[in-house]
Amino acid sequence: MNKLRLITSNLNLDLTKLSADATSIYWVTAFAMKSGVKLVLPSLKEALARNT
Repeated sequence: MNKLRLITSNLNLDLTKLSADATSIYWVTAFAMKSGVKLVLPSLKEALARNT
């Protein structure tokens, strides 16, 4: 695992970029809005497809 980072802006861009090369994904959030989950869902589905 890479070192931990605090990302406070442009979260979707960072999550998409980091998820593209990830072998495992761990996200810690205090809360998530439905609109935000919709933004990152495609990159999570791509990561899942790579793992199967």
